[in-house]
Amino acid sequence: MSVSNIGGIVNIIQGAVGLNAAAGGGFASALGRQNQGVAMFPDAVREVLARTDLASSLAAKVALPLANGAAVNSVTTAATAQLVGVVVDNNDSADAIVQIFNTASGGVTLGTTNEKYDLLVPQATMAAFIFYSTPAFATSISWDSTTLPHGSVRSTSGKVTVFIVYVA
Repeated sequence: MSVSNIGGIVNIIQGAVGLNAAAGGGFASALGRQNQGVAMFPDAVREVLARTDLASSLAAKVALPLANGAAVNSVTTAATAQLVGVVVDNNDSADAIVQIFNTASGGVTLGTTNEKYDLLVPQATMAAFIFYSTPAFATSISWDSTTLPHGSVRSTSGKVTVFIVYVA
């Protein structure tokens, strides 16, 4: 079986990553930093969600684009969430490391809490990450953006936007 709501989720993703730049759609289109990886993200997500080993009882979900701020961002508290993909828009003049945690946002201390993934996004670029193995998160999916891997110094507030697709 595959995840039950593939078509609807892919439509949401296409709108969010701004594949219709001529119509001014999505957070990416106005920034002009789209690249081939970002453009291929919806198709890659469709491929992952169509895997036969994913139960049809699972529903794909989207954490719509959210900019970094003064606190760790919580995506879900579902204990059985699996990460599918992440798009990051780094509008900062410095590189950003998006740290993804298997910890509820209130339990994260940057530089101390071990992150599950560090995603490097160079300055003034967008990047797309696909997790074909759909890693499981036993506690929660939360994220923040820092200037170094496992760092404690946040990226400039409001400069890093993250979009996450997961199943639960």
